Amino acid sequence: MNQPRRSKPPSANLITPIGPSDGKNRKVVRRRASKTAAISITSLNSDISYADILKTARDRISLDNMGIEDSRIRRGLNGGVIIEIPGSDGASKADLLARKLREVLNTKARIARPTVMGEFRLWNFDDSISLTEITNIISVRGDCDEQDIKLGTIRCMNNGLCSIWAKCPLTAAIKLTATDRIKIGWTVARVELLKARPIQCFKCWRFGHVKNTCEFPEDRAGSCFKCGSRQHRISTCDEPACCVVCKNAGGLHDHRLSSTKNCFIKDVPPRRIGADRMNK
Repeated sequence: MNQPRRSKPPSANLITPIGPSDGKNRKVVRRRASKTAAISITSLNSDISYADILKTARDRISLDNMGIEDSRIRRGLNGGVIIEIPGSDGASKADLLARKLREVLNTKARIARPTVMGEFRLWNFDDSISLTEITNIISVRGDCDEQDIKLGTIRCMNNGLCSIWAKCPLTAAIKLTATDRIKIGWTVARVELLKARPIQCFKCWRFGHVKNTCEFPEDRAGSCFKCGSRQHRISTCDEPACCVVCKNAGGLHDHRLSSTKNCFIKDVPPRRIGADRMNK
């Protein structure tokens, strides 16, 4: 007798159909917010090693006095150091440690509190809605600072209504997109969370690494992702799609970068290998 298959556990980017109330066979991306707070350390002096920077920090800062017991260190893709602090109070502890590190390291390193961001699309609102109103709604409904919100350009759709791309901290994006609808102005607009983008180098346009660790000779920074022109950005591009990577390689190029299975640059998830991996 055949045994029923066990269901697989949900992944970080689970894609499932929206319920019958949607009326369409759309798919929604569900993501989980990280339970770990992070601090990044980037050296400002090439003559000072990260080993020396960490030793200075450890000699002058006591994690025990701040109640930090299970922190972890790993290397970032840009070569810097990332300190991770898990737990429900990890964010407050990370804020405290970041302040201490800025005092101790001062001109030796740049200290930041990186936050996982979430992208989403908001559409079906009328053209009387301003960027300021959208920012305010995202801030209030998502419980995040306005300075952490980034908006694209308001675009007119075929039905006469408008749409916009937005980015904010992932925890806020998850709150905003939980019901797939949000009241804005005099209407109820639609909102959907977008799938997390893979790490991409904006110098060579390949995936899996960043500019600081890029070993490829091509420099496509500032070019349009849609057609490859250096005269404009993708937001104002009216040219037909042209993948410059495939064109330079002599292949079919009537598509956007990595949008087809035959593209020379694949949209692949990043991997931490070798020196890029410490404790994760």
